[in-house]
Amino acid sequence: MEKPELIAALRAILPPEAVIDDPDALQPYRTDWIGVDVGDLDVAVLPADGEEVVEVVRLALAAGLPLVARGAGTGLAGGARPKRGGVVVGTARMQQVEGVDVANRRALVQPGLINYEFSEGLKPLGYFFAPDPASWKMCTLGGNFANNSGGPRCMKYGVTTNHVLALELAMHDGRLLWTGDGIQDSAGYDLTGLVIGSEGTFGLITRAMVKLTRLPEANRVVLALFHDIVTACEVVSAVLAAGLLPTALEVMDGTTMLAVNRAQNAGLPEEAGAALIIEVDGVEEGLDDMLAEITGICRQHGAIRLQAAASAEEQERLWSARRSAFASFHTIAPAYHLVDTVVPRTRLPAMMAHVKRLSAEYGLPIANVFHAGDGNLHPLVLYDPADAEQTHKAHAITAEVLKLSIAEGGTVSGEHGIGVEKQDYLATIFTEAELQAQAAVYAIFNPNDSLNPAKVFPKGHAPLALAAAHRARLAHADGRPETGDRSLQSPISNLQSLIVPQSLDELSEALRAAHAAGAIVTTSYSTDQAQSSIVKSASRRPYGQRQSASPEAPPEPVEGLVEGSISLAALNRVLHYNPDDLTISVEAGMTLAALQALLARHGQMLPLDGPLPETTTIGEVVANGWDGPRRLGYGLPRDMVLGLTVVQVDSTVLRFGGQVVKNVSGYDMVKLFVGSRNTLGVIAAVSLRVYPQPQTEATLLAQFPSRA
Repeated sequence: MEKPELIAALRAILPPEAVIDDPDALQPYRTDWIGVDVGDLDVAVLPADGEEVVEVVRLALAAGLPLVARGAGTGLAGGARPKRGGVVVGTARMQQVEGVDVANRRALVQPGLINYEFSEGLKPLGYFFAPDPASWKMCTLGGNFANNSGGPRCMKYGVTTNHVLALELAMHDGRLLWTGDGIQDSAGYDLTGLVIGSEGTFGLITRAMVKLTRLPEANRVVLALFHDIVTACEVVSAVLAAGLLPTALEVMDGTTMLAVNRAQNAGLPEEAGAALIIEVDGVEEGLDDMLAEITGICRQHGAIRLQAAASAEEQERLWSARRSAFASFHTIAPAYHLVDTVVPRTRLPAMMAHVKRLSAEYGLPIANVFHAGDGNLHPLVLYDPADAEQTHKAHAITAEVLKLSIAEGGTVSGEHGIGVEKQDYLATIFTEAELQAQAAVYAIFNPNDSLNPAKVFPKGHAPLALAAAHRARLAHADGRPETGDRSLQSPISNLQSLIVPQSLDELSEALRAAHAAGAIVTTSYSTDQAQSSIVKSASRRPYGQRQSASPEAPPEPVEGLVEGSISLAALNRVLHYNPDDLTISVEAGMTLAALQALLARHGQMLPLDGPLPETTTIGEVVANGWDGPRRLGYGLPRDMVLGLTVVQVDSTVLRFGGQVVKNVSGYDMVKLFVGSRNTLGVIAAVSLRVYPQPQTEATLLAQFPSRA
């Protein structure tokens, strides 16, 4: 189909104003917030619903053109820039709230809805939508889904993925697919969690079922001023170490306050080197006591001044100043280069010292405004893009900050995504095998490379080629490897008996031997389970074997293959724990009871409750997606797992996620493995978000005359 024919076909299904092909009118659709023009574009369309999106997808497919989804254009990583031309699908006409189900705390929405307007519309019902990016008065929900956006409140309430129940996708071939049924306990793989943060490369989001959060009874906001930004960051660590969990802890440096005052007349005190915005919310009773503890910590660290927002209007003015920061820097520099990265919270002071040093070394000012409570920093290098030397320095500083963030235990993007701005940095945090695994998923959703192509993956790492390499590495014929040693010579014992690896290397070697022999492997997390039966439930379904019709019946044997059982019970060590970061990494064989006992010594806990905590392991909980009665307040395991170490069937070790609470560096493969019952790989280690133990607890038992 030629372009004129395509335009005519689009105008036959959409209103005239919803098909844009004039070159001047197309200009805004070529770029995003950063304002970089990346080349040609064939046409932009503005469908009103999923059915129209499907028709657009089918026409673009017939014309051989790629598709790029676009919300409000507030992205900061180039995710919505049409790198290879094609059709931009804007969501400006898809702004409906199709239904609000207060009883079940959920709503059905279209992707073009503005985040702030949605949340404001829920207030009369006593609810709000918790994710709140700084650009929430402009950005769309679809853009938030595509980038797994965060915001100030996500320290307490979590990022976008924690508040989405299901997505409707227009697939690459024009089919509409729901990733779930809108219920937290959806069966099967967590496709919703996988699609969130995939930056439009898995499909075009046409509708979403999202969770609603009850409005807190009360809140308090305080502005704390400090001499320097390092001290402000140290206060953040001290607050968390004290077992307190505020709603938000946001930092602005003096340069940022100057810019906001000039642009917004915000009246922020410029005499300080840094300001820390503190918000707490919850039940009225006890809220002032919590705030008093936090402000006391601020005083202990030499706060210059503590300024409480006495009214809702004052709170709004303060938050408006923070949220308008990025748009205010034009008052002090022609341009800025924004670095979105994240480190463990306790490494923020070190990172701020690094940033200060880089500013002095390169002779360029760097402003800082960021989500300190999440370790998500945003150095903004201020420069003149007309000056080639300054431009080169700005990019060099960016590279240095990202490298230092990785060295400090962080990653390259906390909330803005990868897009085109950071795609080459993924090769610095992922191995080739880890990129291949992500590409294997990409190839399922995007087999023609037609959905937002040339994004996310590093240049020179074509995702479909990576996916082909992944398939070749795992290839079997009739359940047997094409090549390999079938003699089962291995330092591990015979696969027909129970194997209990003592280390990750031994686990990997056991799987290598099984793969070479074409063996069926059952994994468990306790020796007793493994000895009682090779397969008793779907949680221990073996590789390469069909599920039997009856859950209790043994699976059908595969002729010529041996069977073996591997127990991870001996993999029960703590790998990393810094209580002040509220994260911990452990091997998957650690029991819940042992983990809770360790956390309790530091006034912390994991809000998960297994049926038998003395024998239930964290690996079982994560592999099965088990939860417990505290799910209403804290969420499911998917909301607490930050990172995983997984061993694939051929022994390849993959690591996804990490020790940080915000992470949009590549696809959220962690969500895919949580609840996968080890059918995609053996979960060997888990990184978790942990919580301060509540200062008080109360339990109410209510009895009623009937179930109704």
